[in-house]
Amino acid sequence: IEPSKIRAFLETDLGKRMKKAAEAGKLKREQPYIMGVENNGELQLVQGIIDAFFEEDGALVLVDYKTDRGKSEAEFTEDYKGQLNAYAQAMEKALGMPVKEKLLYSVELSKAIKIGE
Repeated sequence: IEPSKIRAFLETDLGKRMKKAAEAGKLKREQPYIMGVENNGELQLVQGIIDAFFEEDGALVLVDYKTDRGKSEAEFTEDYKGQLNAYAQAMEKALGMPVKEKLLYSVELSKAIKIGE
């Protein structure tokens, strides 16, 4: 990743929020998770790595970084909405706190994309 892209991230609202959370000891990065999901009556284990999350105002903010090129904001949302919803569900169960915000950060677009339900 180009240094200019990293600087651009640090200057975003999200970058500043994450810095504040890190200074308060409330930022977690590269967190593995395993969750049981029922599919057609069978329990399946789903696992992954959550790039980052932080606590803010008594709730969690989930962040997933993406380096895909040539995608629009709508394509990012479509492609990764299910992944972020699964991460949010796992975090809420494991930590007992609500996820108030799910964000993709596109390095290519230098932009945070808010993901809804």
